[in-house]
Amino acid sequence: MEYIATIEDQLNRYRYYYISGEHFDEKCLKNIQSGDILFFTTPIEGLDILVEGIAYLRPDQQMGLIHASHEAKRVILEEEPLLEFIKNSNNISGVKIVKLLDQKK
Repeated sequence: MEYIATIEDQLNRYRYYYISGEHFDEKCLKNIQSGDILFFTTPIEGLDILVEGIAYLRPDQQMGLIHASHEAKRVILEEEPLLEFIKNSNNISGVKIVKLLDQKK
């Protein structure tokens, strides 16, 4: 149990933000930077996180997503910009954003 408490303490040093899918918009995108880790929550019973990935700035200057695709069975650069990826998914209920480089003191 001490090990779990130690890990939880380490994880609590990082800032993370949660935005529900219905409230995720262009304004939210402005707070996401390349390198942020994104966890997409889901309403699917028995499953908390549907997809996890890393945000990156696409050549067209829109925020994109790098993730391991279940369908492609490999790591991919998602074709849709991040906002469209979220809005077009029926199984994403929100986004948890982890900023590893923005640690609490």
